[in-house]
Amino acid sequence: MKKRILAVVLCILLIFIFASCSADEASFYSTYKEMMSLEDFSYKGAVELKINELDLDLETFPTDDLPLPIGQDELDLIMESLNELKLIYEGTVSNTENKLTLNLGTKDSEDNITYLVKLIAIENTVFISNDVISLILSEFEYDTETIDGTEYAKFTFEELASIILSATDGEELTPEQSEFISTLSVNKIITALRNVSLKTSDEFVNNFFKDLDSDFINKISGGASNTKYTISMTAPLIVDSIVSILIYSLENSSDCIPAFKAIVNSISDEDLAVLGIDSKQDLLDDIDDLELPSEEDAAEIKATIQETADMIKSSIAEQIELNFDFSLEKTGTKEYKSAQSIAIKTISEDLPAIDVVLSSTLEIKGIDSKNAITSSSVKVNDTGNATVTFSVGDPDAKGAGIFVSTSSDFKDGKSFSATKKDDGTYTAALSGLEPGTTYYFKAYTLDSSDNYIYGTDYQSFITENIVDTGKQNNTPFNAITAALNGVLF
Repeated sequence: MKKRILAVVLCILLIFIFASCSADEASFYSTYKEMMSLEDFSYKGAVELKINELDLDLETFPTDDLPLPIGQDELDLIMESLNELKLIYEGTVSNTENKLTLNLGTKDSEDNITYLVKLIAIENTVFISNDVISLILSEFEYDTETIDGTEYAKFTFEELASIILSATDGEELTPEQSEFISTLSVNKIITALRNVSLKTSDEFVNNFFKDLDSDFINKISGGASNTKYTISMTAPLIVDSIVSILIYSLENSSDCIPAFKAIVNSISDEDLAVLGIDSKQDLLDDIDDLELPSEEDAAEIKATIQETADMIKSSIAEQIELNFDFSLEKTGTKEYKSAQSIAIKTISEDLPAIDVVLSSTLEIKGIDSKNAITSSSVKVNDTGNATVTFSVGDPDAKGAGIFVSTSSDFKDGKSFSATKKDDGTYTAALSGLEPGTTYYFKAYTLDSSDNYIYGTDYQSFITENIVDTGKQNNTPFNAITAALNGVLF
């Protein structure tokens, strides 16, 4: 078991290293570390597939050996749907509040969002929108909780792990597994993953791979707080970069074991335990037992790698064009943007005509917990007014209020001051609301010099039930409700 754990961990670490070791510029790695070190942050991103041409004919498939349950018309319809699909995701990660949120959905050509899954994890409890869970776990019993009119499935980490194991393998958790999972929390998992990633990259980028000659990154500086790094690679360059990393690793294989041991020794016992490794010494012993290739074997492997690479590049040159682009940009204090795209186009008449581009984006913004909304409730009435009661993370703030907008980027909107109550919460009265509208709000606080300091996370509510009935629409929100209903970044 420990050998398997070690193999998995080493594979993850190597993949991480190979993905990041091309950064020979110290400033790129410094920016990457700043982003990875954020304790509390919001994120949003999108994945989009653009199909310029995709000539897939079912007659070309070996349907005798692999029968497909669809016809050509259905396949064409699927391809058309995929071409119009834009997957979006957004949420927050907060070590301070021991919380993680995720909203996953699709966006159409008019930027209308349909959420598929909403999830929030607080400490060791997970809430998942029940319309999804009821489909995949219909035969299992679990608790539910209704939040803002929507039903959510509620699990502890242990309960969810037990259900997943039973559904996939038909087995039950062992007492040891149950005890281990019961010790986990959002904070522990996030902290362990971040620490392992940073310590791994430090060791390999700064030590093991420090002499690797790579020149993939272009740096574009836009000022003190805005720096952009780009990587643009074609298929031959991608192959060459992988080959250079593999050959460098073989030539310096004697340094691998000390590097792995340095990483393990730098990681705390608590973080290792989160990864399922209960004995640091056993892991170090397993690393010592790794067999490295002899000088003769290494030379043979290098020759095979180079021969295979040449063959792959020759084949690619005759059949496809492939381009990979990546960028990482620091857009402000604790704010980052990343974009990636892979474009594939066939050029051989022997292959189906394919011209597709898969692209993704990611934005990360650090959250100042002092100016973040820690809890809130919203009451909307039928006259276009609303009352927001909220708390902020800074108990010593001179004052507070909220900024309200119909746009999640808050390019326009209106500020509403709030009154502090005896229990420490604030109340802000909103006016001029339009029916059937989504409103986004974020908190601000006043420092001792009456400067406005805005938080970066936000929450939302919908006035879709404002009608001339004389009835009030009271929409309850709490920390969990707002996280699940709103977009928190």
